[in-house]
Amino acid sequence: MTNTELKKGSGQKPLWSQLFEILKERIAENVYEAGSVLPTEAELMKEFSVSRITVRQAMNRLLQEGMISRRRGSGTIVLPTPGNLSTSFHSTFKGEEHNHLKDRRVLSVAYQPVPQEAADFFGTSVNQPLLTLVRESYLNGKPVVRYVTYLSPACMVKDTDDVSGSLYELLEELGDPIDRVTEVITAFIAGPEEKNIFHLENDTALIHRIRKGYSRENPIEYTDSLYLSDDYQLTIEESFNK
Repeated sequence: MTNTELKKGSGQKPLWSQLFEILKERIAENVYEAGSVLPTEAELMKEFSVSRITVRQAMNRLLQEGMISRRRGSGTIVLPTPGNLSTSFHSTFKGEEHNHLKDRRVLSVAYQPVPQEAADFFGTSVNQPLLTLVRESYLNGKPVVRYVTYLSPACMVKDTDDVSGSLYELLEELGDPIDRVTEVITAFIAGPEEKNIFHLENDTALIHRIRKGYSRENPIEYTDSLYLSDDYQLTIEESFNK
């Protein structure tokens, strides 16, 4: 395993950067395999003799690089990377998601605390309530997609706005057009929470999609989506700047 001793003193890289490089190397070398759970913050603090803030800075960089994903109740999960069959992609976005589902329902629109990864994206605290939209799409009367969207405190969407239609069209009308997104798409077997959402009895594969939307390089939208893979085909139209 990679040496865990971090170099301290003048002229050395910041500790968080050194830790990031070590964790990145371990992921690339399959010390931490895709789909496995990373050590906890406390375990990394003990192993490397660093503060919680240093660990979180390193983990945030891994998040930005699309190498890990945080799921409530599951810990920090290692995602596939270019060294182990990547399913992550980054693109300049100019299109809309197109699908045949017409029955989309808004379950809730409220200001509430957000997960750590969303707070990191917006540069806020998990205790700062952000506008959160929970929506579902239905096929033949049953839910096949669950979308949880967190919006930047700087965007103009309010909890009184009609969000039953296209969120991107609404953002454009309000002056925050989404002009770039990054996405990470993975697959996993549904756990108890997901089985409850989709009314599942048996183990079923789900598609997990994290989407980060920017307007003029400002973070605006963070959407965590779950797709029931056997009932839904995802097709995305995108164009790339040349």
